[in-house]
Amino acid sequence: MTAMATGYDPVKYKMSSIQNWNTVAPGYHSDWASKGRGPFRSTAELVKAAGIRPADSVLDVACGTGAVSMQAARLLGPSGTLVGIDFSRGALAIARSYVRAGHFVEMDAENIGLGMRFDRIVCQYALMFFPDPAGVLRRLGTFEEWRQAGGGGARDAGRGAVFQHDNGAGPASRAGHKARRDADRPPLWQRGRPAGRDRRRRIFRCFNHRVHL
Repeated sequence: MTAMATGYDPVKYKMSSIQNWNTVAPGYHSDWASKGRGPFRSTAELVKAAGIRPADSVLDVACGTGAVSMQAARLLGPSGTLVGIDFSRGALAIARSYVRAGHFVEMDAENIGLGMRFDRIVCQYALMFFPDPAGVLRRLGTFEEWRQAGGGGARDAGRGAVFQHDNGAGPASRAGHKARRDADRPPLWQRGRPAGRDRRRRIFRCFNHRVHL
């Protein structure tokens, strides 16, 4: 990805984001994520929308400190699998101690390198931090798992659930806004993309799963 004419450098932006999330992760987790406060009041609804079953393999994209992973893990049985990815080591360290049943991997959502497919994919309040959110959603579509249902020949499609702020506002994204300012990143509405609902529709059409706004 090339830097934009505005001077936005995606590499600089990501490095700044990583440093910032490593710093704020403990307070972010104790004040918001672990207590289900603010935007995390919707976490249970997100997991419900994903329709997680006991034997599913679940991918939590940009899992942070494990708020969504914790709710997903409670629905999985012994044969289920939970994988969380994030680029913040500080957040992942908390997630590993918070959600013992999960497998947490340091990984950039725009460069996922996983050799498995998933029945369910979840992502909460992270798309606004990706330089190429539509590209992330298209990439996640390649991890979709199709299963034969009950020998009848019908196929059960993998499902994803994505919850997202309209414009990246709110307590859960203040740290991300700081990282964006530090990297001189222009906000989405100043980057030549359709604004508001039209922009969101175009992004979410790229994701070949069931996506809930």
